[in-house]
Amino acid sequence: MTAPAALPCARLSRLVVTDFRSYARAELALDGRPVVLTGDNGAGKT
Repeated sequence: MTAPAALPCARLSRLVVTDFRSYARAELALDGRPVVLTGDNGAGKT
């Protein structure tokens, strides 16, 4: 039995949102480590 082929991986290096729900502007610089977004219901995590 052969091992399944590895799937290509996509990574975000930066995320910018403007005028989205409760955010006028937000920017995240990502460095490859896992990111967890937390907040109350209705805070805009979606």
